[in-house]
Amino acid sequence: MVTNSILLVFIGCLIFYKTSQKAILSNKYFIEKWIQKHAKNSKFIGSLILIIALLLIINNFGLTSGIVFWLIAIMFILSLVILISPLQKINYKHCIFIFFILFVVEIFY
Repeated sequence: MVTNSILLVFIGCLIFYKTSQKAILSNKYFIEKWIQKHAKNSKFIGSLILIIALLLIINNFGLTSGIVFWLIAIMFILSLVILISPLQKINYKHCIFIFFILFVVEIFY
């Protein structure tokens, strides 16, 4: 359940990054083009995804520790997105593979 929550935080942070006016953006994928063209809707969707992730984490860890874990996860993932995204070395296939491996490890652990 933690992997799913972190995946949702990652997606929400990535959506907010793609709606930024100051970021170096690419137009490789259809979803990125749509996010950039519909910034208002994308910010709403990103906020909704982050709230769902917060609720899942609070359900898993409890109120106080869940909020702290969510804030730490947001800080960590946003720093990674801001550092790695302009390099364009990691694409969606890499992210799906990494989260699949983490999900399998979480299930068997």
